Amino acid sequence: MAPLGITVKADLTGDAPEVDSWTGVYPGANWHEREAWEMFGISFQGHPNQVHIYLPSHFEGNPLRKDYPLLARRVKPWPGIVDVELMPGGDEDDAAEDGEDAS
Repeated sequence: MAPLGITVKADLTGDAPEVDSWTGVYPGANWHEREAWEMFGISFQGHPNQVHIYLPSHFEGNPLRKDYPLLARRVKPWPGIVDVELMPGGDEDDAAEDGEDAS
């Protein structure tokens, strides 16, 4: 017999999404709702203990939202790229000697 499970889906929009809590019906939803609130910013109305479980209490923001400013999403210069300069004495004349067109 396959294990039973419940999947709840809700269409939430806006900067402060809210949905009713399921902890009164399914006490096991407590931990999952707290995690969704902390990581994604989904507020559960009627939740009995909506406090941080992973992040420090002074942490601001929701790190798993796409609009959260992560350092990895900022454009930064690649450390190995440098401007290539001609070698001293190496100009278009060297290319002409190798049989290449210097234009």
